[in-house]
Amino acid sequence: MGAAETYERIKGEGREEGRQEGRHEGRQEGVLEGERRILLRQLEARFGSLSERVVARVQVADAKELEQWAVRIMSAANAEQVIGE
Repeated sequence: MGAAETYERIKGEGREEGRQEGRHEGRQEGVLEGERRILLRQLEARFGSLSERVVARVQVADAKELEQWAVRIMSAANAEQVIGE
């Protein structure tokens, strides 16, 4: 196998690895976005109309925060308490 063939093989493997990584990241982001939408619906159902600040905070929350808030919603008196503000 020549240098050009080796280069093309390695380049192809790199492309495939990049595609797989991109699909994985896309799935993770999709799951996170779904969790955000669910939490926003739950907050609205429980507390009514939400402030722009609460919505914005939920929209940038990471998975760990969303998990904590999903539990905290059960005992909080308002949406701000859920997200810790």
